[in-house]
Amino acid sequence: MLSDRVEQASESTSYQIEYSLTELYKDKLTNLLDEKRREVSHFQLCPLFKTPNKTVSQQLLGLCEKAKKGRSTGRTDFNHDSSRSHAFFQFRIKSIELTSAGRVERMGSILFADLAGSEKMSDSLTFDKERRIETLSINKSLTSLRDVLTALAQNQEHIPYRNSRLTMLLQPY
Repeated sequence: MLSDRVEQASESTSYQIEYSLTELYKDKLTNLLDEKRREVSHFQLCPLFKTPNKTVSQQLLGLCEKAKKGRSTGRTDFNHDSSRSHAFFQFRIKSIELTSAGRVERMGSILFADLAGSEKMSDSLTFDKERRIETLSINKSLTSLRDVLTALAQNQEHIPYRNSRLTMLLQPY
């Protein structure tokens, strides 16, 4: 497991870990760990500092639990506590190894996305205006994601990443 590898690193190897926990709610991206919930323009990676008596896994799980409490949720006909947003957990690790041949750096990154489910507008008509706006935003972004995935699968020349904030965020650099 990665956590074990980081915890048991030799003196010649060090690791730098960065993470981001964000939410896309009605096309606004916010940092889920920011208590003021300020809007951000992109995933902002924060360094993970070693904490005594806690493994890397324990630290990251704790951050995910904190972020989960800040997610935008609401009641629907199908679920009392329905996610009304897309949430993202980005994790990047860099290893630096000092060898006799010199310094060797490796980096890897992964992005996990918890996407809100689509809904029929007719199912949202029983709710207030705010819930209908949420539904429109969720459905638009999921439709755009479908269009991007279809274009990629068909090897199309143009991939429509700019059709929604969700697909722009998921676009590879």
